[in-house]
Amino acid sequence: MAAVRLQDAAGRAQGAGSGFVFTQDGYLLTNSHVVRAGRPEPPGPGRRASASFSDGREFAARWVGDDPHTDLALLHIDGLSQGALSPAALGSSATVRRGEIAVAIGNPLGYEHTVTAGIVSAMGRSMRASTGRLIPDVIQTDAALNPGNSGGPLLNSRAEVIGVNTAIIAGAQAICFAVAIDTAAWVIPQLMRHGRVRRGYLGVAGSTTALDRRIVVALGLQQQHAVRVLGAERIGRDGVLQLLRPGVREPLYLATRPTEAVG
Repeated sequence: MAAVRLQDAAGRAQGAGSGFVFTQDGYLLTNSHVVRAGRPEPPGPGRRASASFSDGREFAARWVGDDPHTDLALLHIDGLSQGALSPAALGSSATVRRGEIAVAIGNPLGYEHTVTAGIVSAMGRSMRASTGRLIPDVIQTDAALNPGNSGGPLLNSRAEVIGVNTAIIAGAQAICFAVAIDTAAWVIPQLMRHGRVRRGYLGVAGSTTALDRRIVVALGLQQQHAVRVLGAERIGRDGVLQLLRPGVREPLYLATRPTEAVG
């Protein structure tokens, strides 16, 4: 786990948070809001990032890309020698269950490398990103998070990363959220290739709804919940019916690109 700090060209502090290295060659995952430090645009060439570790070592980190829609960002520590850092092991959030042990590591309020523990309170939450888009499959935990924890790992009892600590509800107690590591696993390759996430655009707005039983029977659906189309460009009747098939349960799926698996 690393303490992540950002500075402008003059060396003035611009933001701070947490992050973790997950590859031998120095890729580091954190939150988009950590690297953007409240700005709408990604870091420019004049801004510098650094990552410091519990053994006192500190490295310069290069911005690779970020995705504010999932609040994830990728940094890279260049010039690492083989075995210089021990990467975190990535687990799968798909296997996480309520009541499991959850351990958060981060730098809350500047207290570096703090460890807190709790349980997984819920799975499958959605959380609104700074862009207004909903982040799906968010993990809720009661492991204590505070400002500065953002970007740090949420671990299971096997020390595998299951989430990226991201947010708390101000004024609440023990209601904290982490972006699922499976979401990060989808975002990371795109940030490596493009520096951003390339999403599809269907021209459809929707919400989840319980369908009238008569509609379920008429359309031959196997369940009573589907995406209700609120507005659409001229895509034709077939396109709308495809949205109502059993595999499409959330309007979030409408932002996926062709050939991407959903459901």
